[in-house]
Amino acid sequence: MKCTKVGQAGIHHLFEDAKQFERVCKGRGIPFAFIGMRIEVAGEMGTIVGANESCNLQVVKDGEWSARNCHPWWETRYFDNEGNIVADYTKQTQTC
Repeated sequence: MKCTKVGQAGIHHLFEDAKQFERVCKGRGIPFAFIGMRIEVAGEMGTIVGANESCNLQVVKDGEWSARNCHPWWETRYFDNEGNIVADYTKQTQTC
């Protein structure tokens, strides 16, 4: 195996296009969300780093280095900076 350094990684490599993120938040009805917000997806904690063309969030899960595509309403909980739940889209909170 051969490794080559291609440049220095910076914080901008983790966070994505803010305009795209704003469009997704508006379109998906999650105006409370922000880049850097803590989120739980299917029981795993992570941080929102952006949004994609599929109108989904890009989330880096704790202990990982790359972002994953996550639907904003599928088994998700959103937390404020104090750790309080802002919104809860998990099955156990949904009623018919």
